Amino acid sequence: MIKDFINKNAGIKFTIVLGSGFHIQKNSNTILNSWEMLLKKMDPNFVSQGNYLLDFEQMILSEKSSLQSSDVEKLKLSQVAKCLKKVQENLDLEKLNQYPIEIFNPDIISDIVILNFDEVAEKICKEVLKCKISSIQYVEIDEKLKSEAKIHQTTRFKEVIFPNKGIIRFWHPHGSIAKSSEMILSARSYAMHIVNIERLRKHSKSKLKNNNKLNTWYDQLIHQPVLILGASISNSEWDLWSAFINRERNFSKKDNKEFRRPIYQMRSSENLISNENDKKTNEQWFEPLFEEKYCFNEQWSMLSKIISK
Repeated sequence: MIKDFINKNAGIKFTIVLGSGFHIQKNSNTILNSWEMLLKKMDPNFVSQGNYLLDFEQMILSEKSSLQSSDVEKLKLSQVAKCLKKVQENLDLEKLNQYPIEIFNPDIISDIVILNFDEVAEKICKEVLKCKISSIQYVEIDEKLKSEAKIHQTTRFKEVIFPNKGIIRFWHPHGSIAKSSEMILSARSYAMHIVNIERLRKHSKSKLKNNNKLNTWYDQLIHQPVLILGASISNSEWDLWSAFINRERNFSKKDNKEFRRPIYQMRSSENLISNENDKKTNEQWFEPLFEEKYCFNEQWSMLSKIISK
């Protein structure tokens, strides 16, 4: 599995896709790891219909207000960010040290694509690992458009610079609490985001054709080995599926298969993915990180030992 791949491919770095399960180990049942709890924080009467994008859209539309829906959305996103910031601020050094901090190893990891709005991972690197964090940068996809354009909101990242000068780039393709208005939580904002995935694909193809450096989170999912940690990729997450499908198409020809790098997913027999179709889809597309007989706590520990070497 992953240990064998690392031993046989020295020097190759991974991209991590980091989900809310990152928080479950020591902070179970909080708004950091549960979309349902987060939305219930906004509305105690909230009942999930199984798709948080549509759930949040319904929350916007059910608001009795004279404001435009877009303004209601901004207000609610601000409230979401405020709730997450409060919980994040309450994580002291003792709690931060309980996370699997060994996964932040720039010798093994080049990029982390974070599906969460919180910035706990960045806080761990800064306060526990004593890293320096750059200001927000972005990859310019269209020189005619400014940084505020939707396409460049999608390509924003921070460089986390470790004491040994190693660097990991942190991406929040769905936005973060750093700027609540850019967080993608409604069906409409997600649809607008999806449009940009095809633009990222064309940008990637152009760079590859001209032998230029591939430099977006999309590129890292396509061309590097991937670790999906603390996340089940639901059938509604079409930005990620678009990347994974494009990746598989790139390497589908017989002559190209040997260049394909693996996608490992942390999953366990204790995993209770509510949607059976999501579970089957994940099993079909991703390799298990470890044998699924191990619980998640065991797998985080096993991974930490491998990556920290």
